[in-house]
Amino acid sequence: MRMIKKLVKIIAFVLAALMLVLAIQSVLIVKTGHRGTDNIKGFYEMPDNSIDVLFLGSSIAFCTADPLTMYENSGITAFDMCSSVQPVELSLLCLKEAFKTQKPRVVVFETTIATKELAQDSLSYAINDIPLSREKIDSLRDMFSDCPEEIPKYIFPILQYKDRWKEIERDDFTGEPESFERYAMGAYTPNLISESPIDFSSYKADGESVIPEKNIKLIEEMKSLCEKNGAAFMFLKSTSVGWTEADTRAFEKIAKERDIPFLELYSKMEELQIDTACDFRDNSHLNRTGSKKTSVYLAQFLKENYGLADHRTDGSGSIWEENCNRRNRDYAGEHIKEIEALPEYLEAISMPGLVVAVQITGEQGENAEFVNSFSGMDMESGGSFVLKDGSVITGDEPIRPGHEYIWENYPDTICLNGYTISANREVMDLVDDGIIFVVYDGIQNKFLDAAGFDTYGGGYATRR
Repeated sequence: MRMIKKLVKIIAFVLAALMLVLAIQSVLIVKTGHRGTDNIKGFYEMPDNSIDVLFLGSSIAFCTADPLTMYENSGITAFDMCSSVQPVELSLLCLKEAFKTQKPRVVVFETTIATKELAQDSLSYAINDIPLSREKIDSLRDMFSDCPEEIPKYIFPILQYKDRWKEIERDDFTGEPESFERYAMGAYTPNLISESPIDFSSYKADGESVIPEKNIKLIEEMKSLCEKNGAAFMFLKSTSVGWTEADTRAFEKIAKERDIPFLELYSKMEELQIDTACDFRDNSHLNRTGSKKTSVYLAQFLKENYGLADHRTDGSGSIWEENCNRRNRDYAGEHIKEIEALPEYLEAISMPGLVVAVQITGEQGENAEFVNSFSGMDMESGGSFVLKDGSVITGDEPIRPGHEYIWENYPDTICLNGYTISANREVMDLVDDGIIFVVYDGIQNKFLDAAGFDTYGGGYATRR
């Protein structure tokens, strides 16, 4: 009996120690956001057998294929299980993981990274977010066959980040950075534009392309795995500087010899009206407008060639529908932060779900009619009030100096005292004469904007 009790205590101690190590490890691991963490963790949150199209590859893939745009236009349920500089070895591991819970009709492999050999330092963008499994251990053995001593660091990531204590921030404890938007289904489509037009003249550069033999074997394994699981497998090559016509020819040969469909987008740039001055955020990645063009095309291509269902009509794409609505709301919030003219701003902040604190300060001049019209109160003497869904919620009279009103949505607060507005204790003293707005999204629980319109500032917004 004593031996049993002692054994139980030992087991309990080991389990407690393991749980502590895992908890510390989750804090120390670097969260790579849209470069990997959001994409991989987001995949594991998807309902079983909900994904019809799975994209694999590097950041070029998740900036080219936008699953939400594809759903909005064709009803296809897609997901980008991609990561920055994703080596082919990691694409294969992701595919093995995907087939554990999903039955995609089509697997699309973006080929850019397949011209290069494994860069082991690129693995941390995503591999630490893949749960430990036999497949993961086998993959690590293959990737680190020449330096097996590195394997434990990827089985127990705490060994990689044990010295990261001084860098820890609040987001490391929550596991979700402030820009965390996992609902994008792995895509990253920022509203950024490259500083100068992208020059693709190097695409015609002379020379030959040699694809690493190991990558070819890994691709063959991916194709075989897809066949085993009843999924079609195809190549995609998006537009990026550094890829050459020789690379295209090399992959056309690989595709033809193995009966793999190959869709390359260089030859379709004119058809898709890709603008090298406006549709890229840098020389490798499409931006929001560019991604929309390629995604609409990809959705139509996949639907026509693989007979994919339109899930907008059968209800099975509800998560994509919900996430499209969330993203559209985010885009509306981005637009609010870009508005410069007061009349347009007043129209935008009437969006349902917004809480808007307003401070009238100093002289109003021509702004007075705007103030009185949207508040429904006499604001000639200044003061504060709060709008929710376009209606005043602070009473029939403005909040005057000497009084205070606090609106709270823990942990966020807005405080008005007739003189100023404070957002989470930061005073928004943006103008001396005019109107100050603090805009909070009560649905997504975050501050959107703080803007001041100076009576004598030409009608343009002032922001922090």
